[in-house]
Amino acid sequence: MNTFLWPPLSHEHKSLLRLSQCSIQASLSANDIPTSTEEMAPSDTSQRTGCASSASTPPPAKRDYREQEVTRLIQELECLNQEVASLAARQTEIRENLKDAGATDIPALDSSAKSFASRIRLRSLEVEIEKERQKRLEYELVLGDIRRECKVPFIVPSLLDAFIEVSKLTNAAVKP
Repeated sequence: MNTFLWPPLSHEHKSLLRLSQCSIQASLSANDIPTSTEEMAPSDTSQRTGCASSASTPPPAKRDYREQEVTRLIQELECLNQEVASLAARQTEIRENLKDAGATDIPALDSSAKSFASRIRLRSLEVEIEKERQKRLEYELVLGDIRRECKVPFIVPSLLDAFIEVSKLTNAAVKP
């Protein structure tokens, strides 16, 4: 069954498909994952199992479920991609109609891919800043310990290293 989900180019509101209208049972091409157990079973299972009577043994239920789930998700993704393409075409048509009508304040085209990449980059930078903040707090604690212990500034480098390790262990033990 071959379903054609693209709406006509007029993109009238009634011609747009809702997600619930997309067919999950869309036909599969030759490269897609098979859906029936007969298509998934090898042609000669007697060689695999060593038993001639088990020629129609289906694959394990868990594997079958996963393959069905993958097939369903791929079909849903295709449906979503078609819906996104339809909406993008509708958006382009509306923008052209606004230009033709002489509108001056046409909202900027939101590039969701760019905005998504920006949000990911922002989140990674926030994580990096938080790590640096934690390091700074740790070093401030170490420096505070050194100042409390050493009223007279006499620290040998090897003594400083040992003191920093002791300070780290103490701070780690005190943290909840």
